[in-house]
Amino acid sequence: MKKGLPLLIGLGLGMAYLLDPEDGPERRSQIGNQVKDALKKTNDTIGSTIGSVKRTVLHRTLGDPEEVQSYRKKAEFLFRGGDEPNRWSVTDRTVAGLAGAWLTFYGFTRGDLFGKALGASGLGLLARGVTNTPITQFLRSKTGRRALGIASQFARTA
Repeated sequence: MKKGLPLLIGLGLGMAYLLDPEDGPERRSQIGNQVKDALKKTNDTIGSTIGSVKRTVLHRTLGDPEEVQSYRKKAEFLFRGGDEPNRWSVTDRTVAGLAGAWLTFYGFTRGDLFGKALGASGLGLLARGVTNTPITQFLRSKTGRRALGIASQFARTA
């Protein structure tokens, strides 16, 4: 009890200091501003420290900052799907590939005409997701025409 008595006296004096009817509101406001300033300085210090550590780690792992910027631009370029408007992002391509594979499997297991149409649509979607090339451009390419020409020759000879 003797050890707790000074603590209780100090707590009572502190409350009387802060809850004083005349000067209490000003004192509480002053303490609040000091706490806000201390928190802002702490936040700024932590933010600058994290930024410094991040720059140091990137510099030591990847090299100079210009090289880091070039890697960052390449990554953003790939995730957006490039600068061309008909390119898809990585996420879009993954979803299209999975959906195309599922449609292909489901369509060809049905066996009827509708199933074959679903399977063909799934193959187109899968090809679009894998190659990131629009189907119209894929079919208009010289390789595509040549491939279609070879297929038609095989059909004639058979």
